[in-house]
Amino acid sequence: MLLAGLLSCALLLRLWPRTAGMPWWLWLPAAALLLLAVLGLSQILLMLWARAISRRCADPTPAVTWPGFHDAALREARACLSVFTFEQAFRWRDYPDSLPGGAHDSTQPPLVLIHGYVCNRGIWRRWMRELTHRRWPYASVNLEPVFGPIDRYIPLVDDAVARAASLGSAKPWLVCHSMGGLVARVWAAATPDAEQRIAGIVTLGTPHRGTWLSRLAHTPNGQQMRQHSPWLQALQQRETEQSERLSQIPRLSVHAQTDQIVFPPATATFPSGSNWLVAGVGHVAMARDLKLLARILTWIGTRGGAKTAECR
Repeated sequence: MLLAGLLSCALLLRLWPRTAGMPWWLWLPAAALLLLAVLGLSQILLMLWARAISRRCADPTPAVTWPGFHDAALREARACLSVFTFEQAFRWRDYPDSLPGGAHDSTQPPLVLIHGYVCNRGIWRRWMRELTHRRWPYASVNLEPVFGPIDRYIPLVDDAVARAASLGSAKPWLVCHSMGGLVARVWAAATPDAEQRIAGIVTLGTPHRGTWLSRLAHTPNGQQMRQHSPWLQALQQRETEQSERLSQIPRLSVHAQTDQIVFPPATATFPSGSNWLVAGVGHVAMARDLKLLARILTWIGTRGGAKTAECR
């Protein structure tokens, strides 16, 4: 795909004198290929940069091969193009949250979908479509203000947990992408009965120990995600003081070798609970991977008695 896009660009430049009068819509296929090629190349460069920094930091995560970089970069390019130009802007309302008495299976444990930095619930659109197809109940949040301190999102999560709990007999699971995992952690630390209200927490590409990239951020929540930030240290201290209570909450942390946003990769692991390393996927694409969703639902089933979810 990268090669096709670059070749299209070269061909257009070569034929420019003959095609200058062509209708604009005839340029669209080549322009789309070129855009995807540029995005793919940028993701490869970001992943290579992240890999170099991770090596310098002596990160223990196994390195990915060049074909793995190529595949992950193309998937990430498609994911970013879809999420940031289409799904979050125009299609974030396509799949409403489940309602009490709705068509979902009330015996399945509901999910609370918590997105990450500079996103909204639209990033979960593919997963929400699949969950709707499976009749699996879910609630979601839009974390606002977008650039506010992470602690300000606690009431939004609390409301979503209450809504999810009304969807059936099982306790809800918090399923979080990127910064959303930190939102879940601070909610659990601030909620005295969190271990009684939820069944567990699943995080995807969450900077549990900060991310190197956040040193470039200047927003309150961006700065809070810096490695060794005062906010992260304070959260870890609160969790240590409440370890007996919080250790009752099962946790699963998913991290990727080719995460170009949260790196070094090991920073997305949580000291306690299960940690999965996934290959061939970038930061945004993680929240759209249907095979990963099926695997998570199966894992939740082994923890909470849910029906087994088949990978389709």
